[in-house]
Amino acid sequence: MRKANGFTLIEVLFATGIICILATTFIPILSLVAQERVVLSDRRFIVNQLQDDLQIYMWENDTYPSIYEKNVRQRVVNYIFQMEHALVKGCANWINVKQREEVFCLYAALPE
Repeated sequence: MRKANGFTLIEVLFATGIICILATTFIPILSLVAQERVVLSDRRFIVNQLQDDLQIYMWENDTYPSIYEKNVRQRVVNYIFQMEHALVKGCANWINVKQREEVFCLYAALPE
């Protein structure tokens, strides 16, 4: 009998099984990483907007509190500015890509 120089059916099935296991493991992980990247990018952008709006609010607005909403990167973000213990508290509230509510607050001292 001659020696065959090919793959057996068992070897092909085993390799296919390993590839399927790796694919079913990594595809959901890559999806979660992509969602988390969007969440972090949106959070960073919204916090920068909050800081800019807080600066404008501190220097140009004398009425407290102030509540308004903006569309930022296709998300509705609610901004709330109010006095709290001689500081101005500015908070941003939005629903992220994972459908979870996020709140981020910054504090600033009033200029004298």
